[in-house]
Amino acid sequence: MRTSTLAALRVGVILLPAFLVAVADDAAAGLARPEPGTIAPDQFRKGEDIFKIRLPNKPHAGPLARCPVCGKPLKDHVDPNFVCRSPDLDAAAPDARKVTCPVCAHTFRAFVPDAESRGRMDMDFCRHPKGTGALASEIWMCAKCGYASPYWSFANPVGPKTKEFVQTRVTPATKERLSAMIGLKLEAFAFDDFSFLDQPSIPEFMKSENALAIHDKAGAGPFLMAKLHLGAAHAFRRMLNRPLAAMGLDRAIRRVDALLVNELVATSDPLELAKVFKRALAKADAPGALDSAHLSSLERFCICMRLAGLHDRLGEGWWSKRYLDTADRLARAQQKDNVRMSLLALVAERRNVLSREFFHLTRAAALLKQGLSSGDIPRQEFVTSVYLAGELLARIGEPASALPWLSAARDLVKERPREGNDAAAQTARLVAAWSRLRLDCPLFFVTDKAGGRTRITAKHEDAQLVARIVPSARRAGPPPAKVPATEPVEPVPVEPTTPREETDEPAAAAGTCEGLMRRVWSAIEAYRAAHQGSFPPNADALTRQMGIDRSALVCPETGKPLFYRRPPAGSGRTFILFHADPAACPCKLMLFSDGSTGEFGQ
Repeated sequence: MRTSTLAALRVGVILLPAFLVAVADDAAAGLARPEPGTIAPDQFRKGEDIFKIRLPNKPHAGPLARCPVCGKPLKDHVDPNFVCRSPDLDAAAPDARKVTCPVCAHTFRAFVPDAESRGRMDMDFCRHPKGTGALASEIWMCAKCGYASPYWSFANPVGPKTKEFVQTRVTPATKERLSAMIGLKLEAFAFDDFSFLDQPSIPEFMKSENALAIHDKAGAGPFLMAKLHLGAAHAFRRMLNRPLAAMGLDRAIRRVDALLVNELVATSDPLELAKVFKRALAKADAPGALDSAHLSSLERFCICMRLAGLHDRLGEGWWSKRYLDTADRLARAQQKDNVRMSLLALVAERRNVLSREFFHLTRAAALLKQGLSSGDIPRQEFVTSVYLAGELLARIGEPASALPWLSAARDLVKERPREGNDAAAQTARLVAAWSRLRLDCPLFFVTDKAGGRTRITAKHEDAQLVARIVPSARRAGPPPAKVPATEPVEPVPVEPTTPREETDEPAAAAGTCEGLMRRVWSAIEAYRAAHQGSFPPNADALTRQMGIDRSALVCPETGKPLFYRRPPAGSGRTFILFHADPAACPCKLMLFSDGSTGEFGQ
């Protein structure tokens, strides 16, 4: 029995190279259509408790108790004089600031994200830094209580309900997750919390998922929630692309890097890098290849893992899954138990990472569609959001839904100025190039036996929704807004039943005062994201952000004008949008600097 099993394993190892070359040939042209069953909806789109821990195996306390940034023991970070710094951090260090958590008052050092990407950017604006410490997350998280929020709004005062949610739900889950992830039990070192951790030591995806749970509980709008989900997806993608580190792989990694060193240094383009690895496979399997060119099963494992990450960057999650399946078979063929178990744990971890990325991409796409339909998207983000809705739908394997969104983005960007070096012009150039590139890939065509290509048919519901949104956007920015409900809405696509009626009525003049104030707060958040956390200086800047005239900032219920004031520095929670003479006005609603609303005198 043992002999037959070993023989079967040897046959499997012999057959794997042929399979890999076939995969390389099929995918060499770029984006390929996912085959039926390659993306499992149950696996990739299942809703989950945001705090549920999924670990493929129990962490070992020794190596995992070291900081992923500086490589030194995490217990050393308790010393206030300790400096946590990545060995390959660029000379231009991130902008460090001291911030205070609005929930537990813990003060810590945080980093403002670098506006310039020092690595390559994927087609959904996911940045990949060149060095471990080169990218600072846009989410700040308090390591003591787990409160997390985008850096531009982190210091905003929070209400009592948010504090209670953080203290009763977020803090215990954060301690449990950090303890499991880094293999450091608090009781073993007589610590009460993880407040000694620096920001780079906290997993990036954990910051995003904590922020998602907190802002969802607070009823954040679709646009902010979509950005948070997209940030979480990017965090998981960077995990899938991080360097391999597993017992028994050191020699294989050095050999693969030595074979490809010249080509790997020459490019950072994921498509070109994927071709480099596939050429290495083809060369090793060519008839008459020198012994030095042949690859061991461990070296093939390393290449499969790298290809899984590269195809994920290209938006080919289905190919990533196939390469991970191949890596799994290569791992199971290993004779040494310790090596086999280590490699299987590595594959299981990255399968889970790919699944979590797809979950967040799916949610981000649905929320963008909802926000575009309801008018929650700020004007300057409208075209980018239309493009991203299509790009994310393509990445999760729904080209028929993606087609009308990408086509609309391609057409809309033609009407925007693309000259100059400002951020808007640079983004317009990217959207123009990326939308054309994506629409020309094989994902959107059916190929006949003669090699002819026919464009696929767009999904009716998405085409109808885009037709409803885009015409008015071409003239005056985003369409007139529907007023969001006062309660949090489940982030699912809004399916229109009739075309939108055209109207000259300003978007802010419909619905209720509560709905208008929610839209004002969405515009303020977008403004702060683009201006290092600063509030709009005056009402004119606010209404320009909203895409309306200053005279349209009136209460929809009473017709009375609304007044805006920038919150004074250090004022804490204070009102920023209010009615003239609120004591006498029938509508007494006010908007506060933390995004909440309340009535005058209460």
